[in-house]
Amino acid sequence: MKKFIALLITLLLQQAISAQDSVSGSISSEGEVVPFATISVYESGNPENLLGYAYSDENGLFEILLKKTSEIAILKAESMGFEDYTQEIRKTELPLKNLKINLQISSDQLDEVELVADGRKAVKLDGDKMIFDIEKAGIAGAGNGLQVMQQIPGISLDQNQNIQFRGSSGVKILINGKTSFLKGEALREFVSSLTGEDIAKVEIIAQPSSRYEAEGTTGIINIVLKKGRKPGITGRTYTSFGYGGFYKWRNGANLYYSDSLWNVNVSGYYNESESINDRKIEQDIFDKNYSQKIIQTNLWLPRNFSRSLSLGVERSLPKNQSISTSWRYNSGTAAEQTNGETREFRSEELYKKVLLDKKADIPTRTVTGNVFYQNSWNEDQSHLEAQLNFSRYDAENSILLKNSYPVNPEGREMLVLSTLNQTAYDIYSGQLDFSTQFSEKMSLETGWKWSQVRTDYLNNYEANDPSQLLVAEELLDNRFQYHESLLGAYGQLSYAIENWNFLAGLRAEYISYEGVSKNSENGAKYTAWFPSFSANYEAEEAQYQFSYSRRIGRPDYKDLNPFYEYLDPYTLQRGNTNLQPQFYHSFQFNYSHNNMVTSLYGYFYKDKITRVIDFDREDNFTNYYQANAARGHNLGISFSAPYKPFGWWKIQFDASGYHSYEKSEIPGYTYDHGGFGYDLSIYQNFDLENDWKLNFNAFYSGASESGNTRFFPAYDLDLNVQKQFWNNRFKAEFSARQILKRSRWHSIMEQDDVRTDWLNQWETRVFALTLTYNFGNQKTRNIKEASLSEEKSRM
Repeated sequence: MKKFIALLITLLLQQAISAQDSVSGSISSEGEVVPFATISVYESGNPENLLGYAYSDENGLFEILLKKTSEIAILKAESMGFEDYTQEIRKTELPLKNLKINLQISSDQLDEVELVADGRKAVKLDGDKMIFDIEKAGIAGAGNGLQVMQQIPGISLDQNQNIQFRGSSGVKILINGKTSFLKGEALREFVSSLTGEDIAKVEIIAQPSSRYEAEGTTGIINIVLKKGRKPGITGRTYTSFGYGGFYKWRNGANLYYSDSLWNVNVSGYYNESESINDRKIEQDIFDKNYSQKIIQTNLWLPRNFSRSLSLGVERSLPKNQSISTSWRYNSGTAAEQTNGETREFRSEELYKKVLLDKKADIPTRTVTGNVFYQNSWNEDQSHLEAQLNFSRYDAENSILLKNSYPVNPEGREMLVLSTLNQTAYDIYSGQLDFSTQFSEKMSLETGWKWSQVRTDYLNNYEANDPSQLLVAEELLDNRFQYHESLLGAYGQLSYAIENWNFLAGLRAEYISYEGVSKNSENGAKYTAWFPSFSANYEAEEAQYQFSYSRRIGRPDYKDLNPFYEYLDPYTLQRGNTNLQPQFYHSFQFNYSHNNMVTSLYGYFYKDKITRVIDFDREDNFTNYYQANAARGHNLGISFSAPYKPFGWWKIQFDASGYHSYEKSEIPGYTYDHGGFGYDLSIYQNFDLENDWKLNFNAFYSGASESGNTRFFPAYDLDLNVQKQFWNNRFKAEFSARQILKRSRWHSIMEQDDVRTDWLNQWETRVFALTLTYNFGNQKTRNIKEASLSEEKSRM
């Protein structure tokens, strides 16, 4: 009976598949493929009656599943820089396969770009992705890449201009679908060096399928760049001067060369900046025979110098093959000065006062490279990608710390502590991905990944009075060597029928690691499984998407090290060899209608890696470490809507609300609590006469609660003014960030009988003038970068 039912279902599905009309083919121009073009089919004489649409992929291939048919339809292909292509299609010709479309290069490319949202084409729900077409959404002229990213629903920038998704900076960034090794300043610099005209689409993958690495819960953002279509040399140079209490200086250049066989990218930058962070922590301890309060203030003054140089080379080979290599060198030097004061009050009387003078010199160096090969065959129905990646990171942190005691009941002398911390990471990985199209409705993706991480962490302390160090001096001296291997494999199947599309997959990862220090050894081996599923439905004027995936969060390498780090006379940080991975069940439901997007999302977790702030009552100091909490959840709803009052004025409004809950059973750090929070933001673009542009952004993060911590509201305003000269070759840009000086971190944690009030204020009201000059034909093609984001995220 079961076999009969299975056979019947198979026959019905095959009949449904054969009944579905479709149009598929490829798009090219002068022998070069045209990726990310828009192809639509509509009823002849009635362009408003859209029968179906799609985008060409990186190889110029496309497939349109027609929701309904018409006796005579019109196929239209559009791409910036090319003349529109139209073709008549009769119902008797369907299904139409292997259609070859050749686009003609526009004689006046820029004048024919229409930066106006075009119905549902600006937002597309596809598989596990939410795709935003930058040109169709009307934000290509918003400014640099970071300013464009801010106008994508759910994406924001923190006080340091790091990309966030739904308030978390742990999001992974892909470039053209390939994992980017860039982090921190290097990532900010790369995205800010782009313009809105460089970016074709931004894909948000909130619930990544099995194709992607299982690490992280924040999701993935894929920045899809436009690729070169004309041979020749093109590039961009820029310089920026800023001030927000301290001066900043940025300089960089990107150079591209392409022809029918070669693509070469060269880029570099030099940055110099000074900044400030003002931190105040107040602790009230209530379980003593007397009232006790500890007030710490720290003024952190970092001065950073950073340099980067990258080279990418791609060579096209016969039979739809290519091979490329990309290498990047980053170096930096941080000179940090910290001035602090700690006052301890007992029964409201000043008991002790400590002054901190801390200097740190931190040179760093990173070398990253990869080799990448891709091949397509079987009329571009099958694809193979192979890559090898390598990264080497070195850092040496020299610290000189001095504690003096103006009020000193214990009669202590000045503490002089010298620290040398040396850290090295070596990361190797290999990856193989294969995809094939079984039929017009069904395709398979499968792949394999191997990675190996080796770290060497050395810490040496020298103190003039070791008795002041909270723990024995020999515990501070430490060498930790860590080795981790990962072997992963995945498979996923996609299936389309009428207005439905399904994607289901499974990923397996085997991890083994070993850590060896002076006093201990720890390690483990485990296998983890990560299923994923998504379903999409497209109606006449609406799109629906549901997705689910199981995710993992692994400890940072250093947190597995049984280290002790002296911060000040009241604060100690240490590692935890007992840390275990944290697992999440993550889901999302999206609804899109006329470019308005509503999302219900959330995840449930257990064994979350939590920062523990433990006050040692006996020895009177705070101990920081990471540990696994019991369980919790985060549930939210978000809404995004564009509005265009006039042709020159565009508004993007985003709102979200959420509830977070966490229960901890860590001995000495138990809590069981949750609370609500919300975020609001508005982005306004004014496209004015004479090539003037004005961008105005504002956000408000409401009060919220999570676990044992309450967070206070934060809000601020950003302003950006641009002016184009010389036929858009030269651009002058003035920006003012965090004008109201209210972008800050303020929280209160209440744990047992200790109340900790934490206020962090970064440098705000930062002004900058940026000058950019573009040369060449401005059609670029970026070479694939090394894929090491999961490994590097834990450094």
